[in-house]
Amino acid sequence: MKQALFQSKKKDFEIMPTNALSPTPHFHNQIELVYVISGQTVAFADQKKIVTKAGELFVAFPNQIHYYEKTVIGRYIVIIFSPELIYGMEDILYNNIPKLNLLSESKMRDFANIILNIVNAGGDFSHTVRVGLMNQLLAGILPEFELMPRIKTNNTTLQSVLNYCTKNFSNDLTLDILAEDLHISKFHISHLLNQKLGISFSAYLNNIRVHKACSLLNNSQNKISDISEEVGFGSIRSFNRAFKSVMNMTPIEYRNQI
Repeated sequence: MKQALFQSKKKDFEIMPTNALSPTPHFHNQIELVYVISGQTVAFADQKKIVTKAGELFVAFPNQIHYYEKTVIGRYIVIIFSPELIYGMEDILYNNIPKLNLLSESKMRDFANIILNIVNAGGDFSHTVRVGLMNQLLAGILPEFELMPRIKTNNTTLQSVLNYCTKNFSNDLTLDILAEDLHISKFHISHLLNQKLGISFSAYLNNIRVHKACSLLNNSQNKISDISEEVGFGSIRSFNRAFKSVMNMTPIEYRNQI
């Protein structure tokens, strides 16, 4: 597997109409949808190769390494969003992956207009409208996928590490604890993260925690000190330092700009 880039997302919802798609292997803690209006691309999810044509929808679940090759210039809508935005489905989206990361044109006919409405939503409450439409979309398309438990179907060491961190980031998690629970040498874990992702264990863990904190800052009125504790930081000082390192601003500055 090529070295994959870990992408730290600063927003819990992004929409990117584009003419071409990224050939760089990457992953993030969010879901990525690619709706093909016209054109064609060869998409990869982990090791699966999927030819995606006009009218079809490609879906990469959280922590799935994905990229695109041989893209035919066309019109694509890329939507990236946090699983926390989807009511009652967070555990399903984090703990499973699709057997096939593609929804065919025939199955997408009932949902294409929802995607276009998401793109075209405007006004002061556009974010709220988009989140509502995204819940409607996921409620419709998820039953169309055959989902499989991650650990049983994708039991590589790297994926085991990523999945464990995603599910346990709010706990008192250290490299020693991770190594002991997964029965893997901590030196091997460190080497694997640096070799495959170009990131250290602590940096990856902080990215997950800060991303969750951004979602809470966006969608709750909780005190910053409470959010710091909820996402797993031992002190407000370490939270502020990690948040600024990832987001280039403090939690207070982030909340004030919303």
